[in-house]
Amino acid sequence: MIGEDIAALRKQLNMTQEKFATTFDVHVQQVRRWEQNSKTVLRKSSENKIMVAKTSTDEKMVKNEFFNKMTSSFSRLQDSFMIDVVSLFYLFSAGKVPVKSSLLIVGALVYFISPIDMIPDFLIPLGFTDDIAVVAGVITKLGSDIKPKYKQQAKEWLDSQSQK
Repeated sequence: MIGEDIAALRKQLNMTQEKFATTFDVHVQQVRRWEQNSKTVLRKSSENKIMVAKTSTDEKMVKNEFFNKMTSSFSRLQDSFMIDVVSLFYLFSAGKVPVKSSLLIVGALVYFISPIDMIPDFLIPLGFTDDIAVVAGVITKLGSDIKPKYKQQAKEWLDSQSQK
């Protein structure tokens, strides 16, 4: 994690440098040094705590923004991809996957939701190719964790959206 990431996370968490330092058990001067130096190296214990906070923030963003992104992208994406993305969301929401798998899912969903990615989504038809690659990679990695019931839930949700 680099200084810019730390500053962005601190702002996303709506914390002052002082509050951030207290939360992550470091001196405020250390937070200032991290934010001023893009080549920041963190102690492992601090890095772990900060990564947990970042993951928690990313999870909240996924839960808040996922269905907004899906409905706005609905007409532009293939059904099979849409089923895969929504299935990942339902698998993640079930909370029955190991932490490592959860991190993969959150990463893929954040990438899908985020307007900032390698190929901007508004560049039709190429805009979603990077999103598809990221989601496909996670689907391949998780394989059997994506149970038929999650795909069924995805299909049902997609059907309900097409009727609107």
